[in-house]
Amino acid sequence: MWRCSDVAQVDDLFADRYVRHIASGTEGLSRAELKDAFVQYQRVLYAPVTTVDSWARSGDTVFLRATSRGVNIETERPQVVTWMVAYRFEGLRIAEGWTATVPDVDWEARARSER
Repeated sequence: MWRCSDVAQVDDLFADRYVRHIASGTEGLSRAELKDAFVQYQRVLYAPVTTVDSWARSGDTVFLRATSRGVNIETERPQVVTWMVAYRFEGLRIAEGWTATVPDVDWEARARSER
């Protein structure tokens, strides 16, 4: 969904009610509200290209570290956002997520330069 910038995939990937935990708090979102949240994010970071840098699974939870690169609409400059998320699944759908984002940090570029 992130790599394709395709919010329609929310219907296939997420439970009817998704619980989102972010720095500003916890909230329950319907699929329609989650789509709106993704559209808002894409307005800030235009045409993001997202790569999954690493992932692991434990029981019903998948942990991801990813990097999004795009253009910041407000500054019109390239921007990198690194994020870490843990998604808890119910069956085949994502029911809950814990997300932390770090703007202007590109861990993958740093790792390449240190090799």
